Amino acid sequence: MHGLYVTTFVHIQSNTNMQEPVLDYEEADLGTLEPGPRHLTLMGRIVYFNDQAKPSKSHKAAQGCIRVMVSDDTGVLTVRLWYANMQYKLKLGQLVSVWTVHISNSSEQNSLAPNTAPLFTTIFPEGERNCHFMVHENSDDGVRFTRPYGVSETRVLPGLMTLKSFTGGGYDMENPKLLVCVKSIGARKKCVSLHSLFFILSTAPFMPLTRHHRHEPQRHNL
Repeated sequence: MHGLYVTTFVHIQSNTNMQEPVLDYEEADLGTLEPGPRHLTLMGRIVYFNDQAKPSKSHKAAQGCIRVMVSDDTGVLTVRLWYANMQYKLKLGQLVSVWTVHISNSSEQNSLAPNTAPLFTTIFPEGERNCHFMVHENSDDGVRFTRPYGVSETRVLPGLMTLKSFTGGGYDMENPKLLVCVKSIGARKKCVSLHSLFFILSTAPFMPLTRHHRHEPQRHNL
């Protein structure tokens, strides 16, 4: 896939107010990317995203940035997607394409990408003509970029097991791997069952109310 130069003409939906790419872009796998200027068209699936609103009074200025991590079968790239009026309806697992003209390397000072995948690109499609972002809503066959790293049709991923096998003793083996489905993202919620709540209330020490606890109204002598 890498090393192929193509002239890219992409149909962009009219309601996005985005222009069509006009440069010659090179298709490349994410695992082959290196820092530096380069006209690239990249494709992968969203494995993480986080919207960071940064309101500005200027009408043409960016109003926020979505940090999107895109993965294919070879690597991961962080896309810092700035926006002004555009509303991106992103979901985990969506197939997306990115057109960019530069790849950067994160450092400990800026922390713009994780240390395990330090490469990132910054794009502002509404303000930069040569950078674009597109979600494949109608052209995703659900097959591309769905395998874990190191898996192929002829090679099984070593250590891959079910959750039942893992809890049944598989955690003792070296480098166990689990294939899971992410159902929600957010802070961990702590739920208390009615049985536990009844136990807490029934075992709490009894404290009789005194006059100070009853908050009796004060009497004034007339």
